[in-house]
Amino acid sequence: MTRPSRRLCGFNLLEMFIYNGQPSPGFRQEEIARIHEWGFNFARLPLDYRFLTHDTAGDDFNPGALRQIDKVLDDGEEFGIHVSINLHHAPGFCINTPRETWTLWTSKGAQMENERIWGMFARRYDGRNHVSFDLVNEPTGCTMEQYTAFVREMVEAIRCVDDDRFIIADGYDVGRKVIEGVEDLGIGQSLHCYEPVWVTHHLAGWVPAMTAYTEPPVYPGPLPKREDYAETFPPGHPHRWVVEKYGQGMMDREWLRRELQPWFDYAVAGNWVHCGEFGVHPTAPHETSLNWHEDMLSLLHEHGIGWALWNLRGSFGILDSGRPEGEMISLPNGDLLDEKLLQFLQRYRQ
Repeated sequence: MTRPSRRLCGFNLLEMFIYNGQPSPGFRQEEIARIHEWGFNFARLPLDYRFLTHDTAGDDFNPGALRQIDKVLDDGEEFGIHVSINLHHAPGFCINTPRETWTLWTSKGAQMENERIWGMFARRYDGRNHVSFDLVNEPTGCTMEQYTAFVREMVEAIRCVDDDRFIIADGYDVGRKVIEGVEDLGIGQSLHCYEPVWVTHHLAGWVPAMTAYTEPPVYPGPLPKREDYAETFPPGHPHRWVVEKYGQGMMDREWLRRELQPWFDYAVAGNWVHCGEFGVHPTAPHETSLNWHEDMLSLLHEHGIGWALWNLRGSFGILDSGRPEGEMISLPNGDLLDEKLLQFLQRYRQ
């Protein structure tokens, strides 16, 4: 299995991220071109599998959805961009799905449907050397043993078709922990880092505690108003974890290093490690966001680990993120660019 020879740095592209009953508008060639022009070489495609299966019968896949993926892979090849296909919403599991629907780890039917999808991709993209497969996004709700077994099954399903395809597995426990016992497979592992959450997800509506803990984050620094919120979130309160996890000490570059050290150790041992997601919600103060990004990027750079910002366009990205317009510059096509964040990213690219 051929590992990518370059350090891969770029962005997540979200055109097929969430299926809402309508076909995807498709990935934009101009954004692949921009990634290249700005000096990056990687795009991660978090896919909702329902784009592949809607309006189909039997074992078929939706041809329009497949053509859209074909096109972005063609564009990636043209512009020298490595493209990683990820099942963000896989049959039986999505990190955004209510827990009662997390059946992938125990359902043979769900596992077989995942095998069917990866087998199809393996046949369709056999011989495309700039493409990797990222098996499932941010696994949780399972044991390490269940997840390791799933990874092994998917790797076997792919390699029985294409034995040279490079495969990536997101770390266990929402991408936070190195997967145990898969070194013999020759795959890569992807960490996801949004720590500390009170910095990266300030007022993010899908994290209930972050809509209750409203203090503007200052990074580097301690958890603001820790004592006040220890009273607001008393023992037993569902948001108590915020003050328990982050309530002591300074959160800074060295704190981040300690959080990520198992990944750095794994990389130093010769294993392929990538950071598939990281970023800061746009409600955080711009200075805080830039300080956090510089620490995160410099640590990854120090250890030779590539990365993909979540996302290119949208709330965590550099285009149209929702930050105040005074913190952005307007591009000729009307897009708003976080130029300072772009410059940080460019400083720490390959």
